[in-house]
Amino acid sequence: MLVEDLIQFLRKHKMPIPPELGTVPTRVLVVDEEPMVTQLIARAIESSHDDYEVIEAHDAFRAGTVLATQKPDVVLLDLRMPGVDACDVCRMIESQDHTKHARVIAMTAYPSPESESRILGCGAQACLTKPLDMARVLKEIEAAVGAAAGTGHEGR
Repeated sequence: MLVEDLIQFLRKHKMPIPPELGTVPTRVLVVDEEPMVTQLIARAIESSHDDYEVIEAHDAFRAGTVLATQKPDVVLLDLRMPGVDACDVCRMIESQDHTKHARVIAMTAYPSPESESRILGCGAQACLTKPLDMARVLKEIEAAVGAAAGTGHEGR
């Protein structure tokens, strides 16, 4: 029971869970320069899936660090991060052995058929429009988790 309490504490405080404590949680990385957006998404995910670990990143450096160290299963990625091309991020995720299991869900406040087609062509699973429909966000995350599980990510 003490290990379960420790894992629950670590999840609650968004701290990494050492693999030796048990199963690795499903990790979702939310990348948006607006902290209010990432917090809103994180709360929605955590309230519907208390077994998911949600990590927030507000810049490309933090997102890259999380990708390399935490190996998330799903990445919710804003298309218009300053200084970052979302297509390059998708390609990088797919090209790296330690991240290629991750599924990308793009989101944008500036939707267009061209930007949606481009990001889907770069490997994103979906492109959602802001303001976000949280029910759709959760549905896309669940689909992405199922797809990531099918790629054998257990060896993270």
